[in-house]
Amino acid sequence: MQGNAARWRSIRPWLMVAAWYALIFWFSAQSGDVSEWQSRRVEDFAGADTLLMLPVRKWAHVLLFAVQGGLCCRAWRMNGLRGWALPLAAVGLCAALGALDEVHQIFVPERSALVIDAVIDTLSAGAGIVFYLSVRRAITRKRARADSN
Repeated sequence: MQGNAARWRSIRPWLMVAAWYALIFWFSAQSGDVSEWQSRRVEDFAGADTLLMLPVRKWAHVLLFAVQGGLCCRAWRMNGLRGWALPLAAVGLCAALGALDEVHQIFVPERSALVIDAVIDTLSAGAGIVFYLSVRRAITRKRARADSN
């Protein structure tokens, strides 16, 4: 029974990675018309001035892949990866997923693959990884201080 719990603990974070990527894939599967409509809705809601002159779609890449980066880093960590291999493996996986996302868009009507989007995905995943590791380190230090008191 204990083996099943340990196995589940190692699989669960990868299910979260897969579920988040499924969301990214779903957004990518929207035709150009639908994607444009969704972007306009977000612009209308947020106000174009608040988006710092960057298209909504680029901000979507940043947000989605920053979260993907954090989830990938967490999944690798929960499966025993440590040291520099941890962020490198996470960013490598996210770069591959970003490239796959762009290739997928070639087959979607009115969409195309853009190298800049894959670069944005990778850099955003890197930022998400740094954020995840920073928060994890802060929590660990806080717990250590509380235990020593």
